[in-house]
Parts: sequence; C-alpha cells; structure tokens
Amino acid sequence: MGLGYTLFVEKDGNAKRVSPDHVFHSGDRVRILVETNREVYLYVFHQEGPGPADLLFPDARLHGGENIVSAHQPSFIPHSGWFAFDNNAGDEKLTIVASEKPLQGVPRRSELKGTDAFQMSPDALAQLVAKSLPAMQDAQADEGKPMTATEGTRGLTLSMNDPPPSHMVVNKTTQSGWITAQVVLTHR
Repeated sequence: MGLGYTLFVEKDGNAKRVSPDHVFHSGDRVRILVETNREVYLYVFHQEGPGPADLLFPDARLHGGENIVSAHQPSFIPHSGWFAFDNNAGDEKLTIVASEKPLQGVPRRSELKGTDAFQMSPDALAQLVAKSLPAMQDAQADEGKPMTATEGTRGLTLSMNDPPPSHMVVNKTTQSGWITAQVVLTHR
C-alpha cells in the first residue's frame, strides 16, 4: 500500500508546494493533496501540542462523511477551501491514515452527522501509529513550485507531465492493515 501527499500553501491567491519544514504564521492557509495506490479509507487527524487529536477528515459536511478514496485519484483535503492557522502558535501535527478497512471506533458517514467533533486521545493516536504497517518514506525537493492546472483533477490517464507527490509512504510488507504519515507543521 502506498500513500503520497503534497502540502500546498496559499500565497497571493496562488497555491504553491511547501515543505512541512516551512515555518507557518497565523492566517497562513494550507491544504493537502493525497493519493493512494489502492482504494482506502482515508483519515486525517490534527493535534495541537499534547492535547487530543481532532478528526479533520472525514467530515459530515463533505460527501456525507464518506472517506473512501479511489486508487490513483488525487483528493484535496479539504475538498474545497483551505485550513487556516489560528492565532495560537505551536506545533500542529497532522496524522494521515490510509486503511484497507474502516478504523474501529472512528466515526464516518452518518455516524458523523449531528455529533460534536470527534477527538482521539493522544494515547489512542500513538497506538494507532504504532500499530501501522512498517513503511519506507521518501520526499521530493519541490518547495515553492506552483500547483499545476491538472493536479487534483486527473481522470483515468496519467500524463508524463503530472508531478509526483512531494512525500511518499510505502508499506514494506504485503500485510493488510493501514499506513500512517505524520506531518508536524511549525506555527509561529
């Protein structure tokens, strides 16, 4: 199983690729382009400091809380719009999970409707990451490159001009389960 992701920051109305090592400031706006090589259930959690992790995706307001993503179909998180950094500086940890089955105890679809935001304890998130499949990671040096017109819109074809994801996480075994990518964003 493979998971690729690219982080974009909005600058002057344009989307540019940015390294997770970039220092972000209050008001900066980001979004993530995620692509997998299999149909998976996708989850994105956000954790500030040592507190609980909030479930950012799936969200009941987007596709009815559905979180199945097709293989080789780039998906923006959020689907439209941007996540904005608030006025509370600190490390912002994003945990991206691609799983072959729905994660037990994590709501999706109609389970999300009419409920408060789902939170996972720091210990439960650490266990989820610890139990993920062993994986190799790779990164491209592409910070500052603008988002192409076709990113996130690809159909059944793959052009030689389509850029690869900035970061790849690939399962090292043939076991089933889930893989995770943790991205720590510095917010000053």
